[in-house]
Amino acid sequence: MMREPVAGGSERFLTAGPGGQNARREQGLFFSVLGPCAAEGERGPVDLGPPQRRALLLCLLLENTRPVSVSRLTQLLWADRPPSSAASSIHAHISRLRSAITGASPSSAHSLLLRSSFGYTLRLAPQQQDTTVFELTIEQAHDLAERGHGTAARLAVERALALWRGQPFAELQGHPVTRSESLRLEEFRRTAHDLRARLLLAEGRPVQAVLAAEQLVAEAPLRETAWVTLIRALCADERWTEALGRYEMIRNLLAEMVGTSPGPELQEVRRTLLRHV
Repeated sequence: MMREPVAGGSERFLTAGPGGQNARREQGLFFSVLGPCAAEGERGPVDLGPPQRRALLLCLLLENTRPVSVSRLTQLLWADRPPSSAASSIHAHISRLRSAITGASPSSAHSLLLRSSFGYTLRLAPQQQDTTVFELTIEQAHDLAERGHGTAARLAVERALALWRGQPFAELQGHPVTRSESLRLEEFRRTAHDLRARLLLAEGRPVQAVLAAEQLVAEAPLRETAWVTLIRALCADERWTEALGRYEMIRNLLAEMVGTSPGPELQEVRRTLLRHV
């Protein structure tokens, strides 16, 4: 479980609110990449400029406090055909980005966007980027669930999921630079939806759990854990025939698409079903 140290040696969880603009402004700049790139400062939204500048910023955010060389930024913006002015263009973009950040958050901008012999670095605290807040809040939810605080865990999951506004790194969607991280984040998001559905079921809310699990299996049809939750939720709602139909659906999908049989959890669910139909 990851926590953030605070004064006095204690710890606190990082949390995310669905519309916490005031909290974000109090902590300085907040960068969002779970959807179109955006930034919020003490004085409101930051004008991030044209597409090339946004792409440059996304690369800095992706590296998450590690320096990015000018050559790598050149490759990102112009691939194998950079203009002779590439380096000066990058420096100009950085300068304008730094000015935009300074205008939106003068108290913290001076220490965020740095230049060294290794390149440019955007140095952020964990609570200043939505991807980090998302992951830490989901870890908080797992911790709460393990300690028996189901409703608090579900609320944490929902706070984290509220940070998503579309495809991660939307301006560079499908670009080799962001592809692997985008896939990792999407899988993390599905895990969060899976956890939410299970928590709804544990709270005794089978109808909502069915809806949540149905959405997930529609998006990830071979995700067995989501099918298990869906079938269990249908059983909890005494919809036995529907549950059996869903079991047959995933059994056929697994056989046709990957040539496997249902795993142990699905088989256990089937045994439960057969006792009621």
